[in-house]
Amino acid sequence: MQPVWETSVMNAYAALMRAQAAHLMVSSLAGSLALVTCKEPLRVSLSNQLRVLLQQVPQNGLDQAALEQTVQTIVNDNLEVRAAYVQCIKLAADHRFDHAIGSDRL
Repeated sequence: MQPVWETSVMNAYAALMRAQAAHLMVSSLAGSLALVTCKEPLRVSLSNQLRVLLQQVPQNGLDQAALEQTVQTIVNDNLEVRAAYVQCIKLAADHRFDHAIGSDRL
């Protein structure tokens, strides 16, 4: 028969392990989901807005092919910046999650 204190310690350890597993699962899923769900709509929106802006510039000297290449280059460069921004938001959300469940002592 195990002493009462040993059972209490084992239960606390199991609860701690469950909290850590939940945190890792939520963290991984949240980051992946945020990147997947935001990237394509952001790409389309940036492309459309940039295309309209560049077409409005008088004497821009760009034919349609050059315009599309410029738009795609700028959009791709900015998507990487936005992906980094989403990762920062994810880290902030992780911190709030840790604080909310009291697992900042994990």
